[in-house]
Amino acid sequence: MANGYIGHGVETDDKLVHFEGIMDWTVGMCAGKYKETPFYYIDLNAGSGQPIPGRDLIGSPLLAAEILHRRYGDASYRMVCVEQNGANLEELDQTLQTYQDSGDANRNRIQMIHGDNRQEITGIIRSMDRDGRGVVFHDPNGVPDHLELLPQFRTLPRQVDVLLYVQATSVKRVRNAFDDGRPDLQELMDIVGKKQWLIREPIGKHQWTFMLGTNWKKFPEWKKEGFYRIDTEEGQRVFRRLNWTAGEREGTE
Repeated sequence: MANGYIGHGVETDDKLVHFEGIMDWTVGMCAGKYKETPFYYIDLNAGSGQPIPGRDLIGSPLLAAEILHRRYGDASYRMVCVEQNGANLEELDQTLQTYQDSGDANRNRIQMIHGDNRQEITGIIRSMDRDGRGVVFHDPNGVPDHLELLPQFRTLPRQVDVLLYVQATSVKRVRNAFDDGRPDLQELMDIVGKKQWLIREPIGKHQWTFMLGTNWKKFPEWKKEGFYRIDTEEGQRVFRRLNWTAGEREGTE
């Protein structure tokens, strides 16, 4: 990304509210019963984390740092921020230091990586405890990388979930524009290789959605905010809307 505000659109308010809810929920479940087990949060598109101009919203790494510190304190967790833009990463680092100074985060538990997430992911995964839990967040501003990045998620520790923020409309357009086997959402999920998926009702004309992949088959739903397991009737309805064009859906519903 070119600066800290790339990717901030009309859907961003919902995105950050839902991201905070998912993180607080997931971290809270692990910090209670499994507080001594390593918890990992990997932000593969960290950015600067700075507020959107005119709106009091902070980015995913700052939200995650606050939640992890509040839930774990100085217990066993590790946060990794990957960002290609050096200026963004420096700004994020400086902000996290101010968070530590004010008691809102623990900078000592946060690793900064200036680089390409497709190249860095292998080393990150190799450094993780195989019994660890956690969340890998991939927010590529549209269509997820699939040829290089997503297949590596299969090598994550079994209890580390994968959270994708996806523009479903773009996935469909790219799939239909190129006759080279580019994946649809079902194939993206198959590439990641998790047993269960939670998906959110799409927002906006570009159909932005969260997709949470986990190996916990009974992961609870968040129906109040439009999150459903894909193995339910409501989840299948949402998934068909996300994965198929209107023409493809015609006559099937």
